[in-house]
Amino acid sequence: MVVRIFEDDLLRITSRHKTSRRETGSVLLSFTGIGHEMGGINVQKPEFFGVGRSFDNIVFITDKTRSWGNRLDFSAVREAITPAIGDRTVHSIGNSIGGFNSIVSTHYIPTHTCIAFVPQYSVNPSVVPWETRWKKYTSRIESFRIDRAGDHMNDTTRYFLFSGGDGPDRKHAEMFPVRENLHHYAFPGITHKVAQTLKKMDALDRVVQSCFDHTDGLPKDLEYDVLSPDAARPGAAPVRAAGGSRP
Repeated sequence: MVVRIFEDDLLRITSRHKTSRRETGSVLLSFTGIGHEMGGINVQKPEFFGVGRSFDNIVFITDKTRSWGNRLDFSAVREAITPAIGDRTVHSIGNSIGGFNSIVSTHYIPTHTCIAFVPQYSVNPSVVPWETRWKKYTSRIESFRIDRAGDHMNDTTRYFLFSGGDGPDRKHAEMFPVRENLHHYAFPGITHKVAQTLKKMDALDRVVQSCFDHTDGLPKDLEYDVLSPDAARPGAAPVRAAGGSRP
């Protein structure tokens, strides 16, 4: 059953309570992606339903104006979701803008594990003038209170970033910091469809679950570059590996 927790012109929060009686003591925050606008209909669907099956509850958070968090009050988000969380451990996940907001949320909401697929480092034209893919939405952002997702990382959350290995997505990936608590992988030959590619390989749920379990779930036949933490030396080249042999 999906329950609406909060909604206004900027934000929508819903939750799906688990039907199983088995308690895990954890909640997943799923930040919605950009979706699409077609024929005057605005569609942003909740994502990662399947992943949420292993949690006591999954809370879906939608940035309705696609502001990359710049029009959201994350303190108000934290207050609104508190009844759905209780004293459970919080994890978060998102794709693209959802990944960006998932990272930013860890600055405001104590989070054990944050998973972000192809997150933008920034969408502020003064920071990334070459990023024009979502100009339809970013041009509506009047004030960039959130310049850089990387600035909102902390030392206690475990971050897992899965970035595209080419084009603008690679540029974003290389702007993120190198941190001991950040596990960052970029996939050569894949741009903005990392999550979709893993899903087609029937590997998405396994990869996500491996982040929570601290195990290796990347497909063995998928090549990737390790951008953090192994590339910790300034100027060091990223470490390349095949799935199943995470350095």
